[in-house]
Amino acid sequence: MIDSETMSIECYRLNDRGKWELTTYLMDETTKDATEPDVHITSIDFDCPLSQLYEDVEFFEDQDD
Repeated sequence: MIDSETMSIECYRLNDRGKWELTTYLMDETTKDATEPDVHITSIDFDCPLSQLYEDVEFFEDQDD
């Protein structure tokens, strides 16, 4: 599931035991080499940096009156 309000993705995968596992990708997290996380979708063998999925997306802040 791709969040429309923040740069984050929740990916559910069926593991070897037949149980669903959640992997969360957050822009706030960095990898060991201080780069952004790569999103990996195993069912279609797809990898890309998280920011690529949000290219040209503008987030709007709440305007509380």
